[in-house]
Amino acid sequence: MTSLLYLPLGSLLLASLFIYFDHKLKQLLCSVTRKAKVNNNQSLATGAINLQKLRCCHY
Repeated sequence: MTSLLYLPLGSLLLASLFIYFDHKLKQLLCSVTRKAKVNNNQSLATGAINLQKLRCCHY
């Protein structure tokens, strides 16, 4: 009987945690691409070039 309560609540908690971490990861990736765009005169790391291709920052 308690599983009818704890299982949905646990699923909601995990889903909200994953959404939060996904948002933070997206912010981190966008900040890296912004820094890479500012430093385009310098040599960019391969990872930063690949992040620019994602175009995750639309704002």
